[in-house]
Amino acid sequence: MISTNEGDPFNNVDESKFEIKGDTLHYNNKQVENTYIIFNISFEPLKGQNENANWFKAINNLDKIQLTTNSKEIEKIFNNSKTIWIEGNALLDADATYINNEKKSRLKA
Repeated sequence: MISTNEGDPFNNVDESKFEIKGDTLHYNNKQVENTYIIFNISFEPLKGQNENANWFKAINNLDKIQLTTNSKEIEKIFNNSKTIWIEGNALLDADATYINNEKKSRLKA
């Protein structure tokens, strides 16, 4: 979909006549003024990994276990990660914008 401030929706046009020159759109060798182009609109079922989210921090924190052989330190890392995970789940459960597919996905992590 291509539209302009002048209201020209460019319906039923020959797409091969569109050309980008620098940062300007041209149609049939004429500059199109005040152009708005929508490349793609999609709905993603999952928002993706949020590196600032508690659940993400909890999983990454578990990686520290690989760097130690001390059983007390391993237990401390595990418990810390579990606490972060529980806090993160509580925040997600309270978030009305968090969709069910995301909740199911997080349980697989």
